Amino acid sequence: LLIIQRGLHNLKRWCIKWQLNISIEKWAVLHLGSYNKTFNNYNIDTVQLPNTCEVKDLGVTVDSMLTFKSHINNIVTKAHQRASLIIRCFQSREPELLFKAFTVYVRPLLEYCSVIWSPHYVCDINKIESVQRRFTKRLNGLRDLPYSVRISKLNDDTLELRRLKLDLVMVYKVVHNLVNLNFEDLFHINRGRITRGHELRLLRENSKVLARSNNFCCRPLKIWNSLDASVAEAKSLYVFKSLLNTVNFEKFLLVRDWIILCLFNCVIVFKIVIVIVLNFSFTFTVFYYIILSWIGELWASYDLSLLWHSSYIYFIFYRLHTLNFMWWLCQ
Repeated sequence: LLIIQRGLHNLKRWCIKWQLNISIEKWAVLHLGSYNKTFNNYNIDTVQLPNTCEVKDLGVTVDSMLTFKSHINNIVTKAHQRASLIIRCFQSREPELLFKAFTVYVRPLLEYCSVIWSPHYVCDINKIESVQRRFTKRLNGLRDLPYSVRISKLNDDTLELRRLKLDLVMVYKVVHNLVNLNFEDLFHINRGRITRGHELRLLRENSKVLARSNNFCCRPLKIWNSLDASVAEAKSLYVFKSLLNTVNFEKFLLVRDWIILCLFNCVIVFKIVIVIVLNFSFTFTVFYYIILSWIGELWASYDLSLLWHSSYIYFIFYRLHTLNFMWWLCQ
């Protein structure tokens, strides 16, 4: 408390010396961590600084638990608005032109300082990915294609994969002294007995705190250590970025389309079993409609248009079920 308060007084004297005004109304005190419950009072020039649960610094909203959920919600809302404006304002319907506008006007919102706030919860990853997923679905000729196929046709990557590559690029800059950051403050070279891999392997420290284990100092180290020596020891940043495009990072992604597709197939099979075996009893009819509503939400959330033919099967059995249910009511 005394050290921080003394620093605030020194800052006040420095501003007076150089004739700089302090906007005290823009100041706030943010306490980090769930165990940091003691709110100390700090003041500048006899004005007490208010305590807050989140604060915006250089365009990034930081909360007390370092989850960055508020920041993610804000940028996703703005990104959806800009993406809708692109669709409404552009007269051309060319997918390449519209997606280029998306990469210029929308994507920077979703990737600004992503090294700091990159999410580790699947719900947050899907929320950010929904912006590009929804936009590409509205392009001509791509509506009925799955998201992964739409991205490949546009010669681009998912937002999650792009954030992963941005993390690796920043690690490369720190390791090779391309940024004004002290290497020893962030990473440590792994001097263990393992001889596999490249010589720039970094030591990944164990952490019990989720915010620390998913921080930039720990999050990309496993992926960095798995890179080939030719990639990690690239002679220039341009060569490193080019080599990253040749590496398959599928196993490091938290959201994978094939998992959702398998789940959807299993649910479709389960629906067919209910329709055929249980003979449309009233109890299972209600349960069946609950399953249908859940499937609709799943379809809207993950854009499972790859199972377009399976949707016809779903439609046929849904119609048969409706006719059978109406016949049961008439009895």
